[in-house]
Amino acid sequence: MTVKSRKTKRQPAKRTSPGGTERELAALHRRIAELETREREREQSEASLRETLAIYRNFINASPDAVGLLDMSGTLLQFSRSGLEMLGMSDPAELVGKKWLEFVAPEHHEKAVT
Repeated sequence: MTVKSRKTKRQPAKRTSPGGTERELAALHRRIAELETREREREQSEASLRETLAIYRNFINASPDAVGLLDMSGTLLQFSRSGLEMLGMSDPAELVGKKWLEFVAPEHHEKAVT
């Protein structure tokens, strides 16, 4: 007795629009929703970061002391108004982007970094 295998004929994908199947459209809708969610999260994170930076900026500028914000390499990112006045400067751009050691006399560098 010979058994013939039955070949099942695949149904063609149901098209709902030119070039797209229902499944493809559903996947696109999910991807769009995912991207919209990520964009909202990114916008919320940026707003939170702006708020935090404003708090730090206000804190630094309210200090009667010379206060600077440095990155990991020692580059000045921000400096307090009081600190600018102490150095006889008025424009933060004169300091921002420079290494803090540039404002320490060379003979005091060793003490300043230890």
